[in-house]
Amino acid sequence: SGKIAGVKTVGVRWVKDEATGRMNFEEVEGSEKVWEADLVLLAMGFLGPEQTLVEKLGLDVDQRSNFKAEFGEFETSVPGVFAAGGCR
Repeated sequence: SGKIAGVKTVGVRWVKDEATGRMNFEEVEGSEKVWEADLVLLAMGFLGPEQTLVEKLGLDVDQRSNFKAEFGEFETSVPGVFAAGGCR
């Protein structure tokens, strides 16, 4: 229907390729999880989260102006709003 219902994620770990010495991601078997959501914002930049979101949603931020959200829980200061990756 073209509407967001959630985000599917998997855990990954670093694995060294013995032939090249290069580190690569490997999916952790059985780690797939679906996070139900009505809205998903992708963090795909290097300048941090948009301050407009902070202001409109009333989010707490850290000293780097990223959304405050504990690793593993990912919930921000606003119940039901989660952050991960480069904006956390």
